[in-house]
Amino acid sequence: MFVRKWECMVSPFSEITEIYKQSVNRISSYPAEGEKDLYVRNCERFVDLLRNCERVIWVGTGRQEEMANFATRLIKANDKQTFCSSDSSIPYEYETDDLVVALSSSGETERTIHYAESAYRPISESTPVVSITTNPDSTLAKIAEKTNGLVVEIPGKSKSDRTEYRERQFTGAHEPLNLGGTLGELYALEFILDSIGSAVSATPVVDYHDRFWSKVRDYNPDPEQFKDLYKMLPPPIDYSKKREEVIPNKTIIGGLGLSGVVARAFSIRLSHCAGVDEDRLVNFYKDAGNIVARKEDLAIIFSGSGQEFWAKILKPVKRSGAKTFAVTSFRDSSLGKMADGCIEVPGRRSHRDRGKLEHPPKAPDDALFEIRTLFAMEIFIHCLVEEEKRRKN
Repeated sequence: MFVRKWECMVSPFSEITEIYKQSVNRISSYPAEGEKDLYVRNCERFVDLLRNCERVIWVGTGRQEEMANFATRLIKANDKQTFCSSDSSIPYEYETDDLVVALSSSGETERTIHYAESAYRPISESTPVVSITTNPDSTLAKIAEKTNGLVVEIPGKSKSDRTEYRERQFTGAHEPLNLGGTLGELYALEFILDSIGSAVSATPVVDYHDRFWSKVRDYNPDPEQFKDLYKMLPPPIDYSKKREEVIPNKTIIGGLGLSGVVARAFSIRLSHCAGVDEDRLVNFYKDAGNIVARKEDLAIIFSGSGQEFWAKILKPVKRSGAKTFAVTSFRDSSLGKMADGCIEVPGRRSHRDRGKLEHPPKAPDDALFEIRTLFAMEIFIHCLVEEEKRRKN
């Protein structure tokens, strides 16, 4: 019997547990021993700036904006007025007692610089800017210095291609679909989580870092669950092949609150998983207006608690013939039971069928589901790309 070459090879998804551990270790190994003093000083200075300001304005572009959105929700839960550049309500003018936190791996992202440079006033008092970047000599870092803010240098892959994010969205020149392409975002998030977590728990920064990232690492992704998701994904459209005039299948991704931030970050990465002359249709439910689910579409819902709200939303989706998939801490929740497939990520302490739709955590320890899921779905993207290469070769 003829067996295709790729069927004889080990699937990248089989190694997802090991890759997850390695990836968390890579991020959490920073700061190294010789870097800890500066890291602690930066965390403590950052917390002081947060405490002493009236409003926090988080700004970023692309996936860095999703990290900013993640931080916005943590800070908001601690009774601090905060905004993100993704919000329509973001202030157009800053007060001197505001704080602008700007995330950009390169420090040269035009949209992020636009938000940050408004904080500098050459004659009157400026609004402090915290620049979190891999490039301490960047335009963004210089703005932070001029405003008497803070420059936080993080490791990571600074973009050698300075093509603007908006332009890359149209040309398809996205960052590499592996962890190397997203290190800047993950190191930025690490710094923010360590700063907020140590402050909220009144724990020294290094002690908190070691304890918290050990918890993140203490999750063993089930390869079979991730294989199931891969098998259910609608394929990308291949424009190089003649095709019938039919509506192509799409992936619809949903989530609320902090889970929604992770869901949207995943939708951005997944939409980039297409080769030359290909296009993968991915919609985040809040971005696309009225989305109609059709037969063989896939709806992926991120909900740590597995809320009954999502189970109700998915009923008409399933009736349309679309497939459903849940990413949750509770396979036995209303959402988990009704989904056609499930990735179970521990972290949420209880599932909630009634009450608030959003229940923002005040500390990173309460967001373990989201943080583990963020890493796990990054690994899924890496494995998906490797699997596609394997099958094409």
